[in-house]
Amino acid sequence: MAHHRKDKPSEDLQELLKRNDQGHIFRFWGEMKEERRAQFLEQLAEFDLPLLRKEVLRMRRTDRSNVTIRPATCIRLPHNAADKALWNQAHACGESLLREGKVAAITACGGLGSNLKFSHPKGMLPVTPVKNKSLFQVFAEKIRAVEALHARPFHWLLLTSPATHDETVKFLEANDFFGVRQAHVLVQGLLPTMAMDGRLVLSAKDSVTMHPDGNGGLLQALWKSGLIELLAKDGVEHLAYSQIDNPLAMPLDPYFIGFHHQRRAQMSCRCVQKDYAAEIINVFVETGGRLRVLEYGDLPTECVHLSDTSNNLRFGLADVAIYLFRLDFIRSFCKNARWSELPLHMVQRVVNYINEDGLLVRPTKPNAVRLERYISDLLQLAENSLLIEGRRQTIYSPIKNAVGRHSLETCRRDQIRLFARWICGGKADVPVDSDGFPPFAIEISPMFADGEEEFLKKWAQLNPKPAISENFYLE
Repeated sequence: MAHHRKDKPSEDLQELLKRNDQGHIFRFWGEMKEERRAQFLEQLAEFDLPLLRKEVLRMRRTDRSNVTIRPATCIRLPHNAADKALWNQAHACGESLLREGKVAAITACGGLGSNLKFSHPKGMLPVTPVKNKSLFQVFAEKIRAVEALHARPFHWLLLTSPATHDETVKFLEANDFFGVRQAHVLVQGLLPTMAMDGRLVLSAKDSVTMHPDGNGGLLQALWKSGLIELLAKDGVEHLAYSQIDNPLAMPLDPYFIGFHHQRRAQMSCRCVQKDYAAEIINVFVETGGRLRVLEYGDLPTECVHLSDTSNNLRFGLADVAIYLFRLDFIRSFCKNARWSELPLHMVQRVVNYINEDGLLVRPTKPNAVRLERYISDLLQLAENSLLIEGRRQTIYSPIKNAVGRHSLETCRRDQIRLFARWICGGKADVPVDSDGFPPFAIEISPMFADGEEEFLKKWAQLNPKPAISENFYLE
């Protein structure tokens, strides 16, 4: 690539792109400045364009619904004394691993809050019901709470995207990473956006439209940043993954960690029961003897409403993007550049583009596709995986929409309802309606307790108990 002529790209490159129906991207070469020409060629050199185009065309032809699937099995929430003993053993195992510093947390935070009418990285969004703490602060305090409990620091990795990286770093540095001392910010990669026919899309006469490569880009980001080796040298054995838009997620959950370690799983996942059959959410299934996350649109219609003998949905175990990985499992993919083994997924988008006349076109319906890799697809490559049930009201209330379901409003209500339940469990007098919701805002900091058991233990030790009133806050 370094030996191209200034007046035109190399003949090899032109021939490669022409063979793959990409010659159109040089239409405005004569108008580019020399510096932009070099940058344009460097951009093109980063990707296997024939492979990407082939994948777009293949996915457009393939009916991916023709896959034999079975309901997934999981470790259920405890319902009797034997179950509780099993869960207690897992908790003790998880606590032991945390005491030894064997676990690091990673938070995927590459999204912008634009669909929430928030023009910053989503992690900066104020979310708590009384103090309006940002999502970044909530996750940091959850990690600090575990640090305080075990009197040791933990590594916290934050996976950003090129669009959010600089502002995220600036925000976190300005807030001293909210007290987490071993925080590391890494950035996922980019892939070119393509038209429906697999041709590259120009965002300007001298630039190809790009998009983040999906949370599966974590593998390459870990390797390029050197963090995978740093963690290994520091004795970390497990990597706990969650997403920034879900403030109920527990980044370092001893129950989850314990089960994962006890069963020697390479990858483990938390799941919750679907709220209703037609809920738009990805589900866990088994195919080819392995666990898999199936996108909600790929679940066959005849499977959506199927029930078992207990009247539970047979395909009702929903993915909430809370995972655990053995570090050596992740490391094997990083060291051997095996991230390309993760399949590419095609997401249709409305994308502005430069047409053949050099004019900007603003389509009104999907005209392009983004190819992304998902970290959940490691399940299909894991020889030993595990699925563990969680209570939705305890671990899952994402902020994905500006209004309605899964919005900031519903998330704040879910936080308040959860805190009220804890306080009621502590025998405090809190008026709640039939849905468990009090008439005023309540907030309990993770620094006081990040779970009901820890809350009840600390609450019992408070003497006198604080009065519960409007905008009650406990830290």
